Amino acid sequence: MSHHPFSSEVELKLIVGQYELELSHTNHNNVILRDSARQFPRSNAEIVTIVDGVEHRRKVHLPDGIESRQRRVIYNVIED
Repeated sequence: MSHHPFSSEVELKLIVGQYELELSHTNHNNVILRDSARQFPRSNAEIVTIVDGVEHRRKVHLPDGIESRQRRVIYNVIED
């Protein structure tokens, strides 16, 4: 049995309207922005996860919006 090191290429983004914000990480109810963003009101958005070229999208609601200079953003998943 041989072991091969494997490292996935991962990209995380939060799309709010026409804006794409890079994420450093995400968990079950919040994301951490790589950089602070401009202010966004409460709205719907999408979390985009791309792993080795395979894209997954999750529709979410930002109940508190995003304050300027804020990096932690709370979200609720929108069920289809």
